[in-house]
Amino acid sequence: MEGQTGAASGLRERSEGQAKNDETIDFSLGFSTKERDSLYTVVALDDKILGKPGDAARAVQMLRALSGQTHVVYTGFTISDNDTAVTQAVAAYVTMREITEEEINAYVATGSPLDKAGAYGIQEAAGMFVQSLQGDYYSIMGLPICPVSVLLRDTFGITPDL
Repeated sequence: MEGQTGAASGLRERSEGQAKNDETIDFSLGFSTKERDSLYTVVALDDKILGKPGDAARAVQMLRALSGQTHVVYTGFTISDNDTAVTQAVAAYVTMREITEEEINAYVATGSPLDKAGAYGIQEAAGMFVQSLQGDYYSIMGLPICPVSVLLRDTFGITPDL
């Protein structure tokens, strides 16, 4: 269950730039390179894509659904220059512990989950809900540093200053 690249299932580009809540997964990777150098992250639970909740009630619903479950976080990215465009997707599997109603309500009251796919940010207080993960932690945050850096090095000849 390592991160997938290429035709990873469960991630589809949306022309409006955001997945609709509870969209059925398409099981195809349909990125175009019209928008250069882009990132896109979605949370998938039981073949449904959980987008950004937008309001507190929807955030509570999403967190209840994720409680005690394993879900997949897909992050797709495109990097391009004038001659080459490469798109990849990475999958990470996240298992949440059982989250109490009190914890859900307190976290939602911070406002933080409203603009996050799946209604949580692993790098924030919601990290305490994560029982385990398999895959790239940074892809869950929305920027898969390792695969991006390898692609930049191998395809575009760009290496970071260390």
